[in-house]
Amino acid sequence: MRLFSYLSMLVFAFLLFGCETSRTYYGETATAIDSSEAHRRLDLSFQSSKELPENLTSLTELRSLNISGNRDLDISNAITAACQLPNLHVLILNDLDLTSLPKTIENCRSLTQLSLVRNPNLDFEKTFNQLSSLTLEFIDLSHNGLDDLPDSLGGLKTLQDLRLSHNHIAQGDAYKVIAKLPRLFSLWLDNNQLTQVPDEIGLIKTVAYLYLDNNYLTKLPKSVKFMHWLSAIWLGHNCFTQVPITLADRGIPMVFLNNNRISDIGDRLRMGRFFIKGIVLDYNYLDDTQRKESAKLFNNTFIYSDDNQFEKSALTQCGVLAYKNPQ
Repeated sequence: MRLFSYLSMLVFAFLLFGCETSRTYYGETATAIDSSEAHRRLDLSFQSSKELPENLTSLTELRSLNISGNRDLDISNAITAACQLPNLHVLILNDLDLTSLPKTIENCRSLTQLSLVRNPNLDFEKTFNQLSSLTLEFIDLSHNGLDDLPDSLGGLKTLQDLRLSHNHIAQGDAYKVIAKLPRLFSLWLDNNQLTQVPDEIGLIKTVAYLYLDNNYLTKLPKSVKFMHWLSAIWLGHNCFTQVPITLADRGIPMVFLNNNRISDIGDRLRMGRFFIKGIVLDYNYLDDTQRKESAKLFNNTFIYSDDNQFEKSALTQCGVLAYKNPQ
């Protein structure tokens, strides 16, 4: 491995300067309202609440509100109250068994980040239509059993970051819908049980960060070359046996291929010039000969990492669970 410290710095930069998420930090998180405090983050999740505190609307400085897991909550009253908060940017509505959102969600004019994790019965087509009038930048739809996406998702024109983790977004039509988001910067498709990525992913032109880790991929479609702004791709915990040819041809600066089945770098990289500037190959099956060859091939890359290789004799059946790091 060379320049490991640079790897750490780069990953930190991705986290720091990449997409905003529902975990945005606004200081200490309170779990109850203290009238003597000017709360900015309030976590009222999983408190078996039926109503939100009456004095919630007095928290004019509140930026982030989490009311997840309160399944007996009067959601209509709760959203009505939340949307009266003039500076509310983050609203977390996970694990509420929602079937719809009240119309008053359209009054959350300051809202930029919304989490709807584990609400598989939600009418998403109607929901996205309701949200289209807001200036949302981030939405988390993880763990919703989604295998397709309604056209109304494309109406979220200000969306920059879309998390679809732990679903099954495998059909090309879903990628066509995602491609309608003109400002999309980061896309999470990790843990989607993907055995292949549809060619339609090439229609998603604006994405810079693409997360495809923890799937069952053995190759990438050639259409990835049309993703002109793609600068980092996460492919860890998949089933690749070589560095995908598409990555060598496309010119993606940073590639994470840790925890795959790579035992040979692949002929494409031996043939001549490639455009990868940083690559992580930790926890694969490269023997000493392959590691030495790889170190030479990637001599001019900014980052090359191949720590903690497994023995080929330990090769197990391909699958997400097969690639957990050893304790």
